[in-house]
Amino acid sequence: MADRIFITSPALSCALGDRLDTIRHALQYPNISIGIREVLVEKQALPYYATPDSSLDSETAFLSQLEHVVTQTLNSAHLNKAERATTGVFVGSTSMDISLREQAFLRHSTKTELPGSDGSSIGNIPAYLARLFGLGHVHISISTACTSSSIALIEGMSMIKAGLIERALIVGVEGFNYLTLCGFDSLLLLSKSLKPFDKHREGLILGEAYASLLLEKESKKNNKPLELLGGAVATDTESISGNNTGGEIPARTMAQALHASQISATEIKAIKAHGTGSVTNDLSEAQAISQVFGPILPPITAFKPYVGHTLGASGITELILLSLALEAGFIPKTPGFQAEDPALKIKPTTHTLPSESGAFLLNAFGFGGSCCSYVVSNLK
Repeated sequence: MADRIFITSPALSCALGDRLDTIRHALQYPNISIGIREVLVEKQALPYYATPDSSLDSETAFLSQLEHVVTQTLNSAHLNKAERATTGVFVGSTSMDISLREQAFLRHSTKTELPGSDGSSIGNIPAYLARLFGLGHVHISISTACTSSSIALIEGMSMIKAGLIERALIVGVEGFNYLTLCGFDSLLLLSKSLKPFDKHREGLILGEAYASLLLEKESKKNNKPLELLGGAVATDTESISGNNTGGEIPARTMAQALHASQISATEIKAIKAHGTGSVTNDLSEAQAISQVFGPILPPITAFKPYVGHTLGASGITELILLSLALEAGFIPKTPGFQAEDPALKIKPTTHTLPSESGAFLLNAFGFGGSCCSYVVSNLK
């Protein structure tokens, strides 16, 4: 019998807070202005979803929040020294440690590197975490834009099933940095409001997040965690900046994820959409969902109005948000949605709904046409 893979010991710091019970309450009773701050860029104020201990304020915040969520995950899992040594580290991020270096530069500090690192490298963060927490020799960084931590999840699952590691620490990290914010602003992708799938959507709002969880064959706790059933990854080569608005490759990715999970579209109880609020991305995802599911759609929810677009960290950040909601028995509404767009033919949740036990599809689509979809289950 093939190994079953479970998602355990989540930890998260995002605009909703850094305690899971606080975050769950905020999802159920949303006040989306709580974590939004304004950042002055070239004499204009841009909204940004900041964490409680934001990298906006301190060059030490990046490391402290990163270490905090990983410490919470490992302590919750009660891993001994030998178990940590057989745990692989998988980090998904768009900007990696740019936040740390940028804040140090702005403060004229010479401390621009992660402790123990030698210069700038995409592999710095997983290697640093492995050294700090006594983890195994498998350290993998994935930077595929908005799909980064979702693909890290799929890669971790694959390596466990291949027998290369016993368990996987999956980390999604996206600290505030001006380079990313100014880059998105220069592409005219930012908006003052975030309205996924709304007829009047205008763009996205960025956010920061630090997220951590384990993939394990079994949980030491008595609770029943989500099971990761399967997933798929693909690349749409239509454009350097996104997916074809016809949605063919995202649809193929979703279909392959369902097939890998041995789940039919009719068995999906809800979809966690990528839902960026941009004109073309939402159109592409909506077309893809309709191609896979037909005219009768399961509930569709989008989390970015709660925490902003956390880019490479968004995959497991939003997975943890979904798991918290399902554990409490609800599907969150999608704040900001008001007017249906007839071109999309889908309507996200506008009210909190009771959740059912079963399978749930999660989507992540990113710059460069990167596509990732996977299926989780909360069946006991």
